[in-house]
Amino acid sequence: MAAYVPPCAEHDDLIAAALRVIEATHYQRPENPHADAEHEYANEQLALAARALTRAVDAKPADDRPIGWDTDATPTEAEATVARVRAFAEDMATWCSPHGVAADYAKRLLAVIDNTKEN
Repeated sequence: MAAYVPPCAEHDDLIAAALRVIEATHYQRPENPHADAEHEYANEQLALAARALTRAVDAKPADDRPIGWDTDATPTEAEATVARVRAFAEDMATWCSPHGVAADYAKRLLAVIDNTKEN
């Protein structure tokens, strides 16, 4: 598999649209009477540029797409197991138990699944 190279035109358009949103969000002059319209337009252009880049990447051969791009694949057995454990832990958090032990265990399980530290 070769290194991913984005479609140049669409990639550049997306970067330009993102910079326009940043400009409209953070650097707009307060006296500009059209600031709200510019911000809304910039957001719309960003969405359209993102869609164009997505379509351009989808049109590339599978070997030329970024790793993990094709997410419509069925989950692996491990991913399915983690999803079942997550659902169980989320349900377990609602159980009534002495001193809230079930909810505490559920919180700790979810922290392990999410790879975060919970006390």
